[in-house]
Amino acid sequence: MKSGLTIKSRLFFTITAILAVSYGILFSLSVLTLQRFIDDQTEKDLQYSLKFAKNQFSARQELVVEALKLSTVTPSFREIFQKNDHAELRNAIYLWAGSLDFLEMLTVLDSRQNVIARINGRTDHNPFLQTELITTVFDRKQPIITTEIVSHEQYCLEVKNGVCQSLSDNRDVMVQLIVLPLKNDSGDVIGAVVAGDDVNKDPHLPYQQQKVFGKTVEMLVTQMGEQIASTMTESAGISSILENRVLQALKSGYSFSGKTVLNGRQYEMIAEPIHNHKGEFIGSIAVALGVDRFSGPRNENYTNLIICGLLSLGLIFILAYFTARQFAAPMKRISDAVNALEEGDFSIKVPESGITEFKSLGEAFNKMAETLSERDLMITAQNSELVALNEELKKRAIERFGELESETALQKSMLASIADGMIVTDGRRIIIEINPAAEKLLGISAAEMTGAPIAKICRECGLDELDRLVSKSTTRSISDKEAGITVKHNRRSLRFTVTVLSYKKDGEKGLLMGVRDVTTDGELDRLKSGFIAKISHELKTPLTSMQGSLQYILKKGKWLTGVEREMLSVCLRNTERLTSLVAGIIELSRIEAGQISFLLRPLQIGEVVLYALEEIKGAALIKNISVVNDVPMDLPKVIGDYGRLIQVMSNLLSNAVKFSPENSVITLSAATEDSILGISVADDGKGIPEEDRGALFSTFQQMGRPEDGEFCGSGLGLAISREIMEIHGGTISYTPGTAGGNVFIIKVPIYGEVDGIQQNTDC
Repeated sequence: MKSGLTIKSRLFFTITAILAVSYGILFSLSVLTLQRFIDDQTEKDLQYSLKFAKNQFSARQELVVEALKLSTVTPSFREIFQKNDHAELRNAIYLWAGSLDFLEMLTVLDSRQNVIARINGRTDHNPFLQTELITTVFDRKQPIITTEIVSHEQYCLEVKNGVCQSLSDNRDVMVQLIVLPLKNDSGDVIGAVVAGDDVNKDPHLPYQQQKVFGKTVEMLVTQMGEQIASTMTESAGISSILENRVLQALKSGYSFSGKTVLNGRQYEMIAEPIHNHKGEFIGSIAVALGVDRFSGPRNENYTNLIICGLLSLGLIFILAYFTARQFAAPMKRISDAVNALEEGDFSIKVPESGITEFKSLGEAFNKMAETLSERDLMITAQNSELVALNEELKKRAIERFGELESETALQKSMLASIADGMIVTDGRRIIIEINPAAEKLLGISAAEMTGAPIAKICRECGLDELDRLVSKSTTRSISDKEAGITVKHNRRSLRFTVTVLSYKKDGEKGLLMGVRDVTTDGELDRLKSGFIAKISHELKTPLTSMQGSLQYILKKGKWLTGVEREMLSVCLRNTERLTSLVAGIIELSRIEAGQISFLLRPLQIGEVVLYALEEIKGAALIKNISVVNDVPMDLPKVIGDYGRLIQVMSNLLSNAVKFSPENSVITLSAATEDSILGISVADDGKGIPEEDRGALFSTFQQMGRPEDGEFCGSGLGLAISREIMEIHGGTISYTPGTAGGNVFIIKVPIYGEVDGIQQNTDC
């Protein structure tokens, strides 16, 4: 449906809207800038005024301290005080009061805090009203300046009758107190001078404030929220108490800054709390500015902006009208020409006249119309060719689709004929193909599982380890260690292998999972282990006999020459090595064949570490190797065979000593993770090459390199340790040190936190 607005109307409204919005933004920014200036100026004035008010509030107290210090340190005053001459002390007080005429209270105390002279001439010796404060001064031996709330009765005991009568009846008084200790020549406090100036109705602070800032800034001092000294004139019937929200902020120890109502008017106020010597809130000092202070200039600016806007509005309409009129006619001609092109009339022309921009636009439009006319003829000619080409492509697509169907059928036939089970997934781990062998081995239905996640097979068949292996597969290839896993399922041993498949579409990577029944392979391994154990046992007897004979000959053969003795020693060392190797093979074979029983019970791994350290202490001392044991004794107990765990720890420590350079450090540490306790053995030896790490725990894998002159073992220690840890339900692993060296880690289940291992169980 076409809009009823013409191009001219649209241009008019568009230009008007743009100019109006621009002025509106300018007006808003002007208002915001003016308000920001007023706020900044108000805050700055309040900060300066508060700083001045606080200085004036404390200035007279500091003046009193300096004046009294000069008077009380003179020898004549000390002599009068020590003689306890009351008359002379009263004269001294009168002299001080004459020079410090703003003080309402001057009192002299002796070392027992008894009053010996007052400004009002009272002669009783009642203790002064702030006994705790005087005690603090006596203890610190330093003057104290503080502001306190004093009861009307106590304050009247210390001041003249005229001062007392000017105060409101039965009302506590806020007093600025100065307590100056009097000391003898030895520095001991022998008394004190107490000076006080009440703040209630004090005209000094308001006078000083108005003298500097005039009447634009109001200053007020409050006592527990009620005004007691102020530049404001209280109006009849209007409360002079601070608002509750202001008072609550001050009582909490915070300053207040914001709007509030004082004597029935709105003010911007900054207030800070006043505390006594105990840190208790007793009042506040504040300055305030009326919110209507800048109302005149602000209203004048608003009026000017509005008048300017009204004048601009008329100019905007006039400018928009003539601009729209100038642009409307050429745009209308171009619009009609475009509609003609849309209907297929390529002979349309636009007049090439008017302002430069529309003239250029007309020339470009006419050239475009000519080009479109030529291309229309060309497209019509090529259209028939494209139709023929499309038919040919369609025919080839049908032929290729048939070929793909044949290839797919061939692949499915090949997959179905494979003896091993095969499961294929897409990049989202959704099963897309299962062959019959996999159905038979896993006891599943391909029809039910196709289209389901691979995790469904793992869950329904109880293959948690397979689920973890699949979860580890990423866009990169799975490592050799993770590529295969053997699990028990329906009394069979099934070997699963996982391979990452790369699809061309979107770079997706699926999985090809192979399943093979390796139950008979395990039986062959047991037969092999039994055979090796039997052969090794047969070799052990003659080797033991040869070792004993060689030892006897070397011990009794005094007639042997040096060469003969050296050759026999070589034979003895090789015999001992073969005997140790055969013993290791026998032990490994018996463990693999399940012929060795393990007594699994709760034990403290710290004791195992200490026992293993004792076994390698001598070898470490020979190479001056330091062994740092960071394994605490309060670790949780683990399930294990005491002797076998010592065997594993001794093997790891022995290897660390063998392959570490002299004057190096071996560190043992412990860490717990979930229900597993891990013990790490870290050395400073030469790191194991990456290509040798995969077979590190295999049988006859030697850690040293004979061709490099390094020490080599039998290659059975780590293999035996791996078998022992697997029987414990734990693991043994290797990782290179962060700063070089090697780190071997054994992990053992914590007692009471792992199912399937019972206390005192023979395995």
